[in-house]
Amino acid sequence: MSRLRIVLLGVAMGISCLAQVVSAAPTNVVPATSAPARGGFAILVGDVNGAQIYVPFSATTTAGGRIALPIVIDGQTSAISVMQGAGGPAVSVTTLAGSVMTLLQGSVVSIDHTVTVTGTVALAAGTFVSINHTLTVTGTVALAQDTVVSIDHTVTVTGTVELAAGTVVSIDHTVTVTGSVGLVAGTVVSIDHTLTVTGTVNTQEVPNLKVLEFSFTPLTALYQSGDLFGPVTELVNAARLSGDGFMIHSISFTDSEGNNPDITLVLSDQTFTVTGDGTPFDPDDTEVQQFIGQIKIVGVDWEAYSVNGQASKGNLGQLGIVDATSLFVALIINTNTTFAASQTFRVRIYVIQE
Repeated sequence: MSRLRIVLLGVAMGISCLAQVVSAAPTNVVPATSAPARGGFAILVGDVNGAQIYVPFSATTTAGGRIALPIVIDGQTSAISVMQGAGGPAVSVTTLAGSVMTLLQGSVVSIDHTVTVTGTVALAAGTFVSINHTLTVTGTVALAQDTVVSIDHTVTVTGTVELAAGTVVSIDHTVTVTGSVGLVAGTVVSIDHTLTVTGTVNTQEVPNLKVLEFSFTPLTALYQSGDLFGPVTELVNAARLSGDGFMIHSISFTDSEGNNPDITLVLSDQTFTVTGDGTPFDPDDTEVQQFIGQIKIVGVDWEAYSVNGQASKGNLGQLGIVDATSLFVALIINTNTTFAASQTFRVRIYVIQE
């Protein structure tokens, strides 16, 4: 056989082999049955199961979805969540009851449809979240300093929304909150449609100065030193949010008759029961444990006018934390005093809220 014929025969055989390779059906690679060492990728073609951690550029989930980039499936206990594909059906992201969704500092999240959370959403400083449809949270939404959140449709929260300083929130439709909304200094909130809150909206700056006051008509019977003077009074919203702290900066008393008695102001984080106005102040041992402190007004604190008097004491720095938001107070009179009928005694407490 001539050299030319041998060459031509070899070329023909090569072309035949190549044609067979091209026409052959692709061979499926069996999925990995265990996760590779971290830092590597498994070469997968086929379904993704819960035993695998790393997947390549394209793999199919058991639900018929497609994973387009390497992801981590770590500690998976339920079906893999998938994102909506081009032209595909609407897909929502739903967490299990009691779940916590935490985004670390510098996180950027873009969601094109619905987010449902039963639990807590906590966004760390520098987080950016964009949701193009609906956010429903049963629990707490806590946005840390410098968080940016953009939601293009509806937000429904059953719980508490807490926005820290520097937070920016933009919502283009409806917000419904059953609970409290706390906005602190530097917060920017833009809502382009309706805001419905069943609860409290706190928009004070921090620190925020608040005046708590009450007045009462003293008895005409003789008050003896150590008696309860007036009622035990609940001062609501002493704290900005439930469990928050505050500082009492100053107090002032006004006596319409000018008796100007020595007074002890008793502070408590819970209500307490004593025998009544004009009787010895007698809290029990449990109630005393709830007291935050006491502030005294004595003769030198009073300024006597022609028919009345006013006392004040400043720079007190008395700190307190209450169980809810209310401060409970009582007055003890420390000098024997008798008031005429229809007189008024007024108390003002100036607090700086956390």
